[in-house]
Amino acid sequence: MSSYSKGEVADEEQKSTKVLLTNLPSEREIYLKTISVRLRHKGKELCVRVLIDDGSHRSYIEKSLAAELNLSPSGKEILSQGLFGGEISAAEHGRFTVTVESLDGKYSTSVSLLDQPKICSTLPRIRDEDLLTELASQGIKSTDVGRDAPPIRILLEADVL
Repeated sequence: MSSYSKGEVADEEQKSTKVLLTNLPSEREIYLKTISVRLRHKGKELCVRVLIDDGSHRSYIEKSLAAELNLSPSGKEILSQGLFGGEISAAEHGRFTVTVESLDGKYSTSVSLLDQPKICSTLPRIRDEDLLTELASQGIKSTDVGRDAPPIRILLEADVL
């Protein structure tokens, strides 16, 4: 017969779970939905990395990228962005429109984006040849592959593509 009460057992199980979660192998790479695309605006063309975010309600462009493309704002929006239930003060974002095109040129669309100083920290590209072969066998071709990890410069809400 155990000397633990029901609450103590639950606490012990929770502690064990926390330990298990923190001991996950750190060498395992997690790949988020990233793609490489071509941006076009008034004769300028740039290839950039994009993060597709199913949970985002808006699409964003890195502020410095909007300047590189000489984009002019079509308007402004004031938003309060929350992360993990927290909220930060309202900030003004310029709204820009740019043409996003697949690297093979088979798909193109005009997208409205809000500017943001930085989209996210570094995200790895797929570099595992076995994984790329497996994806190809399923009819999936990734455009965001390689050893280097250029910055993510655009975040697209999932319904854009």
